[in-house]
Amino acid sequence: MTEVKVAGHLYPATIAGKVSDREWGGRESKSITMVEDYATVEGLFHDGVAWSIVETSSVPVFDESGNAVLDESGEPAFRKVTAEYDNSQFSMIGDITVHQDGSCTVKMGKETDVEKLLVLLYGGDK
Repeated sequence: MTEVKVAGHLYPATIAGKVSDREWGGRESKSITMVEDYATVEGLFHDGVAWSIVETSSVPVFDESGNAVLDESGEPAFRKVTAEYDNSQFSMIGDITVHQDGSCTVKMGKETDVEKLLVLLYGGDK
């Protein structure tokens, strides 16, 4: 299961990334599709927001000898493993798209090298 974590809350999501988003000045971007409505997505995501991708999966359990552990019914036992990946570097909000099924996709992007240089040279906003 894939979720996004924003402000300490988890939301089911599908995430797709682009290393060079031609539709957005060549910046690296991630598109986050959620079942939440527009108002909720707009409230969650903004420039500078800290967010992460949380992946939860089931993995088989093994004993010290490397043998599969079985559950009460004799089937292989599984445990949930959760990994969290900070994506706060994708801190610029792009378009929010509302789909016909009611889901929304928000695009979050990284600063380009030119934008980083401008901040270093002039400080503050680009």
